[in-house]
Amino acid sequence: MFIARGGILMYVLLLASIITIAVIIERFIVIFKAKKRDEEFANELETIDNISGIEDYIKSSIIESPLPNTLKRGIEFLSYGEKDATEEMENKAKVEIKSLENHIGVLSTLSAVAPLIGFLGTASGMVKVFMNIGLAKGGVDISMLANGIWEAMLTTIGGLVVGIVALIFNNYFVSSIESMAGKIEEIGHHVILKHRESNRN
Repeated sequence: MFIARGGILMYVLLLASIITIAVIIERFIVIFKAKKRDEEFANELETIDNISGIEDYIKSSIIESPLPNTLKRGIEFLSYGEKDATEEMENKAKVEIKSLENHIGVLSTLSAVAPLIGFLGTASGMVKVFMNIGLAKGGVDISMLANGIWEAMLTTIGGLVVGIVALIFNNYFVSSIESMAGKIEEIGHHVILKHRESNRN
């Protein structure tokens, strides 16, 4: 009822809300799984003191997530030198982070566009209200005027709701990914230092 009375732009906002929910659910599952696997891998890695054990664990790990995938790439190139290994880990980390960021741009876009669509619907609805007032030639029914205004305001509410939800989850996902990226960089640097230390001894 509310969607129909809000006009055609309410259907646009309905589509935007469906897309927003779909992206949120899909990204939440992907990022949650990746974060959990990274934490499990990191916790196990912390229990190993020597570099040979660390390298063996990384090579033999079957966990598929950004952290182990990045460290595996670094271990593969350690024989070429620490600089090459570090560069390869940085490149691999960028690829892994980019994969986590898939579709998040949609949320950022909708958080900005949805409220504008809502305001456009309200402006369009208000134009219709005032057109009806003009056609009434002074015989304006207050109830008709009130109904027209609240119908016009429906799109603003719809746009703001979609925009706020999209913005909240966009910021949450970005923050989570940045945290994971920082952890990858920290542990990768730790592995390189452990390797350097072992070569000195």
